Amino acid sequence: MGDTRGRARQVGERSGSRGSGGPSPVSYSLSELSAVAGEFRAAEGVEEEVQRLRREVAQLKRALETRPVIDQARGVLMATGPCTAAEAWDVLRDASQHSNLKMRTIAQHVIAGSQGAVLDGPAGTALRRALWRIRNSGRPAGS
Repeated sequence: MGDTRGRARQVGERSGSRGSGGPSPVSYSLSELSAVAGEFRAAEGVEEEVQRLRREVAQLKRALETRPVIDQARGVLMATGPCTAAEAWDVLRDASQHSNLKMRTIAQHVIAGSQGAVLDGPAGTALRRALWRIRNSGRPAGS
């Protein structure tokens, strides 16, 4: 972006423009203006890409923070289920979708339940139903 501003400044100096000094005679070509406009468009594209990458990094950081909780809950489900790792994932996903709660929240409820907390409310209901489905159908809870 700094190069673009410098290029625009060069074109402006060549024309005698000094910012707010009023109108000045035009002494630069259309191709020079087009080049500067193209540089500004390219700089805007870079800024959009930087913003997209910042959002992606934030999302990945959240995922890294969430993953251990979900993995711990999967372990609890595998030990108490009993179920496979894939089935435990399906139980968490199914409960999350049916309760309209984030998977991390469901996982926190599973962990709390393993430590003696009562599983009630939408999370508890969705978990019980997902576990019932996996135990009684022989198929993963999500299918």
